[in-house]
Amino acid sequence: MSDFSRHIPTNCISITQDNGDVMRGLANHFDLRFSNFKSADNQVQSKTSSDHLLELPESIGSGWMRHMVLRPGLEIIALDFSLKQPTLTKGLQSPTLIELGFWQDGRDVRFRFTFGEGVTQPNQAALSTIPESYESEFLYPHDERIRGVRLSIEPSVFQSWLSDMQLPENLKQGLFEQPSEMIAYQQPIPTALALPLRQLQNTQWHGFMH
Repeated sequence: MSDFSRHIPTNCISITQDNGDVMRGLANHFDLRFSNFKSADNQVQSKTSSDHLLELPESIGSGWMRHMVLRPGLEIIALDFSLKQPTLTKGLQSPTLIELGFWQDGRDVRFRFTFGEGVTQPNQAALSTIPESYESEFLYPHDERIRGVRLSIEPSVFQSWLSDMQLPENLKQGLFEQPSEMIAYQQPIPTALALPLRQLQNTQWHGFMH
């Protein structure tokens, strides 16, 4: 038995959700509905953007999950929630684009992929791309605050942000020159990003201003 399996409690809720994450899994399992997010000024979404919010009822936990498509090639998922019961989500994941993630809170979230397993640590930033489908499992503990932001980015959009900046050679090759290889790069979240991350999670901003 793997270390991951040993930590699955008997009262764990099990959710299967292919090509999704804990947001879609919880919504489908408990028959919850996403709502169209409305900013303070009721700004209308454009044809190329969307903004949906899932608020957890007290019977399941607390907090919210938000999925934003800001424009073609750029999506953001923001999470800030806690669950009343330990929850296991599992399924087949499609190949990812460039993923830029910031895991702010959630020390005991365990994960197992086809190619390995581990435990999350808070205050971590990760840049990755996985070019092949893979099996994934996430084990979320109860009464633990889970908070983070993940961006899914088309390579062409990512390149447009870099301008004249130079990436480390291994990242450059993995992201653009040899995209058939999986890469993952992780480091502590830089202090300078604390304010921008709080702004991304601020529900008053919307659309272009976000």
